[in-house]
Amino acid sequence: MKDEVEEQNVAQMMKKVSNDSSKSQFPELDTEKLPRDRKKPRNRLSKRLFYITGFTVVFLLAILVLERNGVSEEERIVMEKLSGKLGYLKLIREDQTLYNAVKHDLLQDLHMTDTDGDYSLTVDGLIADEKKVVMLYTLTAPNQASRKDSFLRYEILDGKKNHLSSFSHAAPLSVYDKEKAEKVQVDARLLDISWSPEGGTTPDTLILNVELDDKKFSMTIPNDQSRYVDMKKTYQLEEALTIGDQKLTVHEAVVTPLVAYVRISADSLNTRNINGMISLAIMNEEGKHYPSGGGSGDLMSPEGLNARFISNYFDSLPAFLVSEGAYISDKNKKLVINTDTKETLLAPSEHIALSEAIVKDEEIEITILTKDIDVPTPKEYRNFMLLSTNTAFTDSTGTEFMILDDSRSGFNSNGEKAEQTLYYSIPKEDYEQPLTFEVEEYPGFVKEKVKIMLDSK
Repeated sequence: MKDEVEEQNVAQMMKKVSNDSSKSQFPELDTEKLPRDRKKPRNRLSKRLFYITGFTVVFLLAILVLERNGVSEEERIVMEKLSGKLGYLKLIREDQTLYNAVKHDLLQDLHMTDTDGDYSLTVDGLIADEKKVVMLYTLTAPNQASRKDSFLRYEILDGKKNHLSSFSHAAPLSVYDKEKAEKVQVDARLLDISWSPEGGTTPDTLILNVELDDKKFSMTIPNDQSRYVDMKKTYQLEEALTIGDQKLTVHEAVVTPLVAYVRISADSLNTRNINGMISLAIMNEEGKHYPSGGGSGDLMSPEGLNARFISNYFDSLPAFLVSEGAYISDKNKKLVINTDTKETLLAPSEHIALSEAIVKDEEIEITILTKDIDVPTPKEYRNFMLLSTNTAFTDSTGTEFMILDDSRSGFNSNGEKAEQTLYYSIPKEDYEQPLTFEVEEYPGFVKEKVKIMLDSK
């Protein structure tokens, strides 16, 4: 509670600073109280000094409030750089990478607004480097029951109108509140997009298109690339490692202020499939982890996996790539099922079985249940894809059919065991049972610790 009160005090003080600052540029004067001789430059100068002095006093008072409440020097620096943008402070505090980027002058100050009736979109700032960009934006919309409260849709293009991201959905704006019917809804948000190492770089111009309800906004945003010139670090590694007698190579690491990538590939001569890494992270020598958050590619492909990580760019300590092992399964496994009798005749594991087969108008939806799956670490579970969509399967006569491009899955875990349900669609045909499917991957892992130095600083 104390922290919340302190934050509110600081926010109010900094807001007053921002307001006083803007007012000091073009003050509204009471003409009746002005001296009759308005041509004297000394009067104007003294008034200007008065406003400047007033701003300085308020700013110093804000610093004193921060000092009294025990705010660190680092926190003060970040708050000062976010002056006028304190609505984003909580969001940036929650992301150490963004916090460090703001502290190191990567925040580009913007004040761009597009309006459509009672709706408005304001982009207040940009945090960018060569491989990632984060936009600080605020949406304002009427708080009225007629609003659809639909999900925000957005897309990002470069200056030549090439798509950097197709239309995606963000969380909806706050729902209608009948207690605040005369007010507007205002949401401060962050929007980010990143490029893999083999992809492009952040362009000097970004176009943001946003749709909310029936309103459309478009904004052309300049990106000052000089802010982060020569800040990308690349480490050529070519380090070999083995997990469960299967070979992998760590090829290179690319680290920027906002994101880090490490490219890893599995050996094409491996006897088993390596489907993913367990607890993959960048770690400094004191044990601080920068976990992986997805990536692009696949370990089994020739190009390998470009694993994406929280950036350790501003960490001055030596860094390592660490893992607890790998998700590994056997090759050339099959799933044989009878969709008429709902029987499982052959599976790569006793934990995998056909659960349901529902005949619909133009397709058959099959449900496959995997249960009692061992979990390698308490808070980690990998969603696996048993079958690949758009691949062939056969009936008992050898006739080929295609799995439709429509699949989904759901899972739950108690920390020690997990259960996953997978749904696939196949054409509605008069099959000669049983049906045979090639298995892409299934649950299994080998726990072996990995630690490879990325850079010695």
